[in-house]
Amino acid sequence: MDVVNYQITANMLSDMEDIKGKYRIDDDRFARGIRFALLISEGKSRLDAYIDAFPEETDKNVNVKASQFARFKWVGDIVTRMVAGNYIMFADKHYQALEELFTIGMNGNSEKNRVDALKAFIENTKKPEAKVDTFININVGADMLDKLESQLSNMASNSKFLSKGGEIIDVNSI
Repeated sequence: MDVVNYQITANMLSDMEDIKGKYRIDDDRFARGIRFALLISEGKSRLDAYIDAFPEETDKNVNVKASQFARFKWVGDIVTRMVAGNYIMFADKHYQALEELFTIGMNGNSEKNRVDALKAFIENTKKPEAKVDTFININVGADMLDKLESQLSNMASNSKFLSKGGEIIDVNSI
């Protein structure tokens, strides 16, 4: 399988090497698993993601195979890591959206808009039901590092506001 055709970068493959080693997966299957997980994390159905990752699979049992593939522990680990990575990458946008919801909830034009915005705000700031423990290795340049540090600093300053909505487990400052 040509990894370039599946738009999987070398960094993504190297970031997932621990999963590959832990479950002893061959290169081809691993690249297809990453492609499958990437499509799942983008919102595609299991069937569509499986057909895209395994285009030669055309028999009538492809739906069953897609469900079986999605249940592999290593595939679930890759999906979890990708979703957590997306959450971290877009955390600043998430907080901006929450701030906007809160502003609409407090200053909206109608009572219905205010109530809907506050319900959405409460739903998105409730205490999480599950903990995600993941290791993420990000290689960035100096300018990107400065931007990330400023965003993290801004998020840390806003943490007092957000800590009322959930329990802070662990915070490490660099």
